[in-house]
Formats: sequence, structure tokens, C-alpha cells
Amino acid sequence: MSGFTKLFSTITESTVWGEDAETRIVWITLLAMADRWGRVHASLPGLAHRARVSLDQAANALELFMRPDRYSRTFTPECEGRRIEPIDGGWRLINYLKYRDLKDEEHSLSMGAERVRRWRERQKMKSTGNANVTIRNSKAEAEAEADKKDPTDPITAANAAVVGIDAGRNGKKPCPVAEIVALYHTKLPQLPRMMKITKARHASIRERWHEDNQDLEGWGRLFDYIAESDFLCGRTQPRNGSQTPFVADLEWICKPGNWAKIIEGRYHRE
Repeated sequence: MSGFTKLFSTITESTVWGEDAETRIVWITLLAMADRWGRVHASLPGLAHRARVSLDQAANALELFMRPDRYSRTFTPECEGRRIEPIDGGWRLINYLKYRDLKDEEHSLSMGAERVRRWRERQKMKSTGNANVTIRNSKAEAEAEADKKDPTDPITAANAAVVGIDAGRNGKKPCPVAEIVALYHTKLPQLPRMMKITKARHASIRERWHEDNQDLEGWGRLFDYIAESDFLCGRTQPRNGSQTPFVADLEWICKPGNWAKIIEGRYHRE
């Protein structure tokens, strides 16, 4: 069954991109051949033929992908930075499902944003000049949109909450909670995913937005800055007798005290 694989731009920042051209070609070929579950069913000669490299070059690339890589952006104690593992009849791309879900989430986000945009245009046309009526209508519209989808879907819930809670804030830009969560997943794939946007999490993100940073690009720069911290990204030795290193998540990042310390560079010191 044919399909497509989204190639994230962050691949150019990975350790794979530092390898020779043949190794990079084999990796991209594996991505293109993978099924929905990240499985590549092929023989070594078949993979070499598809990648247009020699048999030895394909074998060397596979051996590299199965070795631990401590500098991998998606390093975890379980896989130790390995990118593939052998299965019956081929190989499985270990982190494929995570990036597939990220792609699906971005698609859902874009569709949700488009629905909100169309609704806001309709609201402008139907505006009565009564702010209270507009707020009630906006909340009802958001709830109606949410009912059409799975109410447990975090993107749907976040978009509905943005319209229902932030509408009518005098002089304040509505907080795009769903966009911030998706940006966090895109910029920091090595950190824990926020699978459920609870009321408390929603409130903490909105608080940081309204008090500290009402700019999505600014949030993106912050996430890039966090990616440089070995401590926040779990690349340091465990402390206080813990078996695993500390790893930050979005909920932790948005706590006022932690946010301030990140901005001050407390977690970027050697």
C-alpha cells in the first residue's frame, strides 16, 4: 500500500546527518519504505537496490543504525539512541510511531485552526455589537465543534477552551494553547508528550502566555533554548540516588518558578 512519510526539518540536526552521503540515503530510504507501524520489509540486497547504494554501504548503514548513540536527540535509557531493530523479514524504525503521531497531530491542529478561523469570520458578519451575546455565541460554537469530534481529543478540547475562555479579554490576545502544545512536541520531541490538556495545564499555559510571552515565535525560541540544556533534556547523570535523570515536561516548564529559572539560565550552566 503506497503512502507518504513526512520528513521533519530537524533531521538536519540529527547525528545521522553527520554521516556520509550513502548512510543518509539509506536512512531516508528506510523512512520512505516504512509502513504505518514503522516496519520495513525487505532484504539487504533489496534495500541496497532501492537506495541505489552498494551492498556493503547498505550493510554498514544498518549496522550503524542498530548501534547505541548517546548523542541522539531521541535518546532514552530503553533504546540508548538506537534507530532500528531487526524483525522477521526486515527492520523496525524504533521512533517511527512518535513522529507519525506528531504528523497526525499537526494535521488535526491545522484542521482545527481552519474551523476556528471560518467560525470567527461568520461571527464578524453576524455581530450585533453586544459583547455578552458574542461571548455566549463563541462558547456555544466551540462546544458544538467539540461535540463533532472525540471530546477527549486534546487538540479539540484546547481549541474549544481558547475560544470559550479567552474570548472578550480586553486588549489581550487569545492564548493558542493547542498551537503551543504542538510547537512543544515539534521542538522538543525528546521530552515527555502532553497527552491530555487538563484544566490546570490549560490554565498554566494561558498564565505564561498572558503574563510573560504573547508570541508563538517567542515560545519556539524558548523551546530551542531548552533543547540546549543537558539537565532539562535528561542528558545528565541522575541525582539524589535516582535511577533515571531528570527530564522536564511542558507542565513543569510552565510553573512560574521554573519558567523564571529557565529564562535566567539556571539550567544551562556547566
